Amino acid sequence: MLLEKIKTPGLSHLSYLVGSGGQAAVIDPRRDCAIYVEKARAAGLEITHIFETHRNEDLVSGAPILAAMTGATVLHGLIQSNLLSTLRPHVMVIAFQLANWKSTS
Repeated sequence: MLLEKIKTPGLSHLSYLVGSGGQAAVIDPRRDCAIYVEKARAAGLEITHIFETHRNEDLVSGAPILAAMTGATVLHGLIQSNLLSTLRPHVMVIAFQLANWKSTS
């Protein structure tokens, strides 16, 4: 199992890479996304999910960039998802499983 905190230099921003069983998720990615791909590959993991836990008015999310790089599904918090689905009907709220962890988002 991998759980790594990743600090963005010069910013008050933390993101996380979590993985097990060949799959990984990135929580609140920064725009410079190569670090996640490199760390996941080094651990033998494929990034399959990206979580945005909240809106961040002072930081541009790396979720779209990382999703384009990996094909991972982007998941948003429930309140944000409800708002986004009103504005963008294609946003999905789905259940996911990462190794032995199960959750519904």
